[in-house]
Amino acid sequence: MQNPKRFQFSLYCLLFFFSVICFSSVSAKIIYVKTDGSNANVGNSWVNAYQTIQHAINAAVATDEIWVAAGTYKPTTTADRTISFVLKNGVAMYGGFTGTETQLNQRNHLLNETILSGEIGAANNNSDNTLRVVVATDAGNGTVLDGFTITGGNANADPSASGGGLYIFRSTLTVARCKITANNAADGGGVANVGGAPVFFDCRFTGNTSTFNGGGMRNDDSKPTLDNCIVSGNLSASGGGMSNFSLINNTNPIIRNTVFLGNHGSGTGGAISNLSTSPVIVNCSFSGNSAPNTGGGVFNNVSVSEAFSAPVLTNCIIWGNSSIFSLTGNLTTITYSIVQGGFQGTGNLNLNPLFLSQPPIGLGSTGDLRVQTCSRAVNGGLNSANPTQIDPVGNPRIVLGTIDMGAYEVQSQPDCCPPGNVLYVNASATGSNNGHSWANALTSIGEALQKSDHARA
Repeated sequence: MQNPKRFQFSLYCLLFFFSVICFSSVSAKIIYVKTDGSNANVGNSWVNAYQTIQHAINAAVATDEIWVAAGTYKPTTTADRTISFVLKNGVAMYGGFTGTETQLNQRNHLLNETILSGEIGAANNNSDNTLRVVVATDAGNGTVLDGFTITGGNANADPSASGGGLYIFRSTLTVARCKITANNAADGGGVANVGGAPVFFDCRFTGNTSTFNGGGMRNDDSKPTLDNCIVSGNLSASGGGMSNFSLINNTNPIIRNTVFLGNHGSGTGGAISNLSTSPVIVNCSFSGNSAPNTGGGVFNNVSVSEAFSAPVLTNCIIWGNSSIFSLTGNLTTITYSIVQGGFQGTGNLNLNPLFLSQPPIGLGSTGDLRVQTCSRAVNGGLNSANPTQIDPVGNPRIVLGTIDMGAYEVQSQPDCCPPGNVLYVNASATGSNNGHSWANALTSIGEALQKSDHARA
């Protein structure tokens, strides 16, 4: 005969197991938001969608998802600049829907732009904009912000003087497929990270400004990971694209498959400024970045504690910036990279990478930092340095067995010499400049020589 106590204990365990399953199935839900919804609705379908995002956030609990249809949403209808969208720990928020989808993979965040805007006052006047558009505090791994455009934040007043677009504090949330643009702050115009380790995937940081540090992003004692991102056209006194600072934890950001293009530091550090922190930078491309003093590409400095910055770069392309490194460049480690002017290290080259379109140097400059098939960047990297599977445009990261230098992976065999082994050169050619005809001639003899050199290699 079965022991009654053992049977009772087993029954309790079984009941507990089913209660956990039932509770999970009840508590995990999708909450819907549309611009033409109503906060009097229950938010459980597109037909019954809420009208405001914060209303949905307030109704959500951990593991819930919030689906937001295309349109523009503001954190408040009042003139109170201190009000932001405040994310909730464990809640995933997705934008990019038309308002009919039944599956997450049916949305298209590029066609259905979902805007989180700080423009709560007069149009085209950021002096009355919200200080911070989105705030995440103690947001853990289950917290997601995916598929939004974040714009119009102006963090210019203490104590909210950092992170105009997105302010992150002690958080490990994931930010994916977001465009963070046209925000301003004293520090961290686009994003400010403080004391956390957020993950950014397939994000765009464009046209943000800050007075002091980090136009696109400011990291204070924070270890963010950036994968497949573009940082372009951002402005700051130091670290136009990104500013990294560590005084307490000696935290080092991880940056992979990311483009730094046309950022400007009005003092130092056009693309990146490092102060007592040593980021790990893999398969990144730097071009068109500028600073009038030093470090148009990367500026490395020391702190009051004399802790030097010593970034490690692998599989990168640094070409066409106003300058390369400064101050502690001797502590910078670079391998398997193309560096204009040369840099001592295994696998490094000092050869034009042959971008599809070389950007001019200066704030907001544009270009195509994919490389031509005959570039020496093709198959020039170190596979073990990069664990990611795709590049910023979604192509496989390793083709033909060896990873390319730079952010993008060429998807075809190297094409160095045209049929007949003739390369055409004409300084005034305006075609595709591949050297295969007079109409598409290369514009310099140096490029022709490099193509020939690659072919022999």
